[in-house]
Amino acid sequence: MRVLHVGKKVLLAICFWIANLMSVLYADQFHYANLLRGDRAVGMGGAYTAVSDDASGVYYNPAGLGFALSNDISGSANALYSRKIVYKKTVGASDFTENTNAMLPSFFGGLQKLDSLAKGLVFAFGVYTTDSELQDQNDLFQNVPGDALSPCVMRNAGGDPIDTAGNVVAVGQADSYTRKQALLKRFHRTANQRGATSIAGGAFGWRINHAVSIGAGLNYVTVDELIQEYQDIQIEAETCANGNAPIDFVHEKTQNIRQHVVGYGIQAVLGVQVAFTRFVLGLAMKPGRYISQNYEESGELRDTGLQTAAFASVHAKQGTAVLSQNVLVSQQELNIRNKKPLGSMPTEYRLGMAYFASARLLLTADATHYVAVSDAAVIEDLGVSLYRKNAVTNYAAGLEYYLFPAIPIRSGIFTNHDARPQVQAGDSGQADHIDYLGGSLYLAWVQPNSQIGAGVIYQSGSGSAQKIGAPSVAIQDVEASSLTFAFSATHSF
Repeated sequence: MRVLHVGKKVLLAICFWIANLMSVLYADQFHYANLLRGDRAVGMGGAYTAVSDDASGVYYNPAGLGFALSNDISGSANALYSRKIVYKKTVGASDFTENTNAMLPSFFGGLQKLDSLAKGLVFAFGVYTTDSELQDQNDLFQNVPGDALSPCVMRNAGGDPIDTAGNVVAVGQADSYTRKQALLKRFHRTANQRGATSIAGGAFGWRINHAVSIGAGLNYVTVDELIQEYQDIQIEAETCANGNAPIDFVHEKTQNIRQHVVGYGIQAVLGVQVAFTRFVLGLAMKPGRYISQNYEESGELRDTGLQTAAFASVHAKQGTAVLSQNVLVSQQELNIRNKKPLGSMPTEYRLGMAYFASARLLLTADATHYVAVSDAAVIEDLGVSLYRKNAVTNYAAGLEYYLFPAIPIRSGIFTNHDARPQVQAGDSGQADHIDYLGGSLYLAWVQPNSQIGAGVIYQSGSGSAQKIGAPSVAIQDVEASSLTFAFSATHSF
């Protein structure tokens, strides 16, 4: 029986395309400013820690609640949230694009002054979303040229390298058969993803005197992310066969994977604000911990190699490994569980400044720091820690200017840095790293007891990725962008 030997170069070409392509599936828990929250805060790029005198103070800084002028109920929504990530030259010379869309309320809350209980005491509640993903991908690539394959060395029946006359020679002096270029005959991938990090909480703010206010609150945090991915890939390549002329070979791989991450936790919110003549300084801290968390992954991986002439008629049987004259089959079932995939909840620190330049102009700036998460569990079957995070510091600046007494324009600029490590040359299977810079522009109409507003938030990012898994060490450039159309409304009473 003659056994086919799939040459090392062919295996490398095949692995480059199909071995764990998109191997580690991620929803986006690694960017903390994908969505902006609140009413005025949305238009000011999220630079609101030193203001936060409406219901969104539950998120930004509960101390600001103490400076609220009236009771109110408010909400903001992302009428359209769309994000696009382009991985350059990922499938052959072709780019690979992922799109995410969502329509969701980003904040809803209310504020109630409690001066009857204690002068300067205010309570507020808020329900909001810090991240949301909704993806429905269906991609098909066909007939993509692959690697140029090294020639097949001529060998005798004993496996020794020979020349055309049949003489045994050194490997470098042996004659060889030329092999044609490998071909990615088909790559089909479907991916469905939904994920959200949602928070519901309440807080108290207390203005101690005309210049100082403190605040405290408690949030309930829910993380729920589900990814389902199917892909099938077919490669045509010539393989060396015991020193004889190359044989056409078809390699096909399919995988169907379901990944689900959930987490539930409690987060405290503590804050202080100090007001000067025109300046206000704000500081907030959010420590928290997960009460429970869980990771589940299930699926099936199937790997089949067939001599081209037999591909249409041979049906691979289930088994861990079968090797014969014209078929190589492997099948792997996945059933992975882990009870601590997320590790600790990252503590958040916010420092803000507000400058009331005039009755018409307000300027703000924030710096927000998220601590590293180093104790996220290594998923043993995968050999990686999916949710380990580096420390991240984001910056924001905003302004509010009243064009007319009832019409303010709000704008802001902010960073949205990636908590994943930078992609390093020479390694494989690394996660994406994309840093964003964003801007917001908002127009509002303010009346004595109400206000409404609408605007856009745009983010542009770049970075690096290894969309193709091990053993490939190739690095792809990444370009990304997101666009949000948002509106908000507040009623005071």
